[in-house]
Amino acid sequence: MDIALSIIIPVYNGEKFIDRCLKSVLNQTLKNIEVIVVNDGSKDNSEKLILEYKKIDTRIKYISTKNNGVSRARNIGISYAKGEYIGFVDIDDYIDIKMYEIMYNKAKNNNSQIVFCGHISVRKNGQLNEIPSSKELIINDTDAKEKEIYYGFIDLARPYLGMIWNKIYKRDFIQNNLLKFDTNRIIGEDFYFNLQAFTYASNIIIIPNTLYYYNKVDESSTRKYIKNMIEIDIVNYKTRIEYLKKWDLFKQKNISKINNIFVDCLFDCIRNEITENKSNYKTKVRNINKIINRKDVMDILDNEFIDSLNKQYQNKSYNFFNSNLLE
Repeated sequence: MDIALSIIIPVYNGEKFIDRCLKSVLNQTLKNIEVIVVNDGSKDNSEKLILEYKKIDTRIKYISTKNNGVSRARNIGISYAKGEYIGFVDIDDYIDIKMYEIMYNKAKNNNSQIVFCGHISVRKNGQLNEIPSSKELIINDTDAKEKEIYYGFIDLARPYLGMIWNKIYKRDFIQNNLLKFDTNRIIGEDFYFNLQAFTYASNIIIIPNTLYYYNKVDESSTRKYIKNMIEIDIVNYKTRIEYLKKWDLFKQKNISKINNIFVDCLFDCIRNEITENKSNYKTKVRNINKIINRKDVMDILDNEFIDSLNKQYQNKSYNFFNSNLLE
């Protein structure tokens, strides 16, 4: 029997989640699947637990690698995949028992390259928050794609677009378009993968069913210091501008939205230094001043950029310019 779906699960020190995650995947009502588990250099008991499951269920393919990050692990999984479609699950999450049967049947019946669903955020206290993706839609023309997909990426009003774990992708579509996760991006690698995927896709289905359980722990416990965050934000900003041009949507109102978001990113970089950097006060101040006075930041924040912002963000940008601190 041909494999309908390859499910790629990267694992790094995921021992406390493995049972819940793998049970939800292996118990899917869609049976002709393969489960590609890529152990990204775990130092806990992840390998032992995965191999125990592999003895029980031969649909598991196990790959062990050195720790090189989730993007490389996913790329390895793609290279091993044999299924007609590919899905991704994070090891600390779990899925509805019918998730892949529902999505695969939708994809097959419409010959779609991408199908995606809603998800449920599971908070630390066990509270469930349903986030449906949209009403059910088949997107197979330029106008619908622009309205339902591209504008969601522009203003970030539909964050589910940037996620990969609530989607399945046709494998030959990934291969033919040379889609890979950018291993140089430590933030937004899913978002960038989907920017490419949705640009190339000609038949997309959105279903409102909330089928994926995303383990959203308390945000305060997941924040950590990100070194060179400003460089990441600059790359992401330029990427989104690049895609505006690719989509022929390089218009003032769209540029303004992306520029507003970049101003928020600048202040998030400052917050990152103030609240997450464990260095001494002088080091924090020095880093903040470097962010404010970077030439590439100043090159972006020219008069045309400032004029494009709405009034609230113009005021915020002026505050940014005046944020130099004394050591």
